[in-house]
Amino acid sequence: MKIRYTNTLDDYMVFQKYHHHNKTVGSRKLRRWFVGGLCLLLWAKMSVRGFGEHGYASIINGAILAVLAGAGYFLIVNVYEFFWFKRLERSMRNTENNGFICEHELEIADTELVERNYMGVQTVKLEIIEKICDIDNYTFIYINSIAGHVLPEGRMVEGDYNDFVTRLRHDANLSSN
Repeated sequence: MKIRYTNTLDDYMVFQKYHHHNKTVGSRKLRRWFVGGLCLLLWAKMSVRGFGEHGYASIINGAILAVLAGAGYFLIVNVYEFFWFKRLERSMRNTENNGFICEHELEIADTELVERNYMGVQTVKLEIIEKICDIDNYTFIYINSIAGHVLPEGRMVEGDYNDFVTRLRHDANLSSN
């Protein structure tokens, strides 16, 4: 069974944002807990240190300082992510020989998933497909933890999108995410 489809820069960016915000590695969550704990510690230190001299004003000042520190951190992280995605998009737009923004053909052949595009042929065993994720009008087929195929439902050139994804899930022994 095979399908042909075309990927665009928007498809690439949707995949990158989905992957970035749904990492299985807990680094983002760990960082949030760390910063939250650090802000709480800062508030406690400021509150206890100044409570004898200034009473409740030191608690309020400590809370304000902790909230500002936490908000500043999250602002910096979000601004960094915004510019990182912009830089990524600009680099993809300026790359002429990328094998992503073009027409692709995916074929399920016995125990392999075969991809063909103008750059060549890539073959992977179905058993190494890590996961298949569906969001909105996309299906992401993760070949490993950071790379995969992006199937945009609206840009199928040939073949049936739903039948292909259902068959791939079945043949790769993966359930729906």
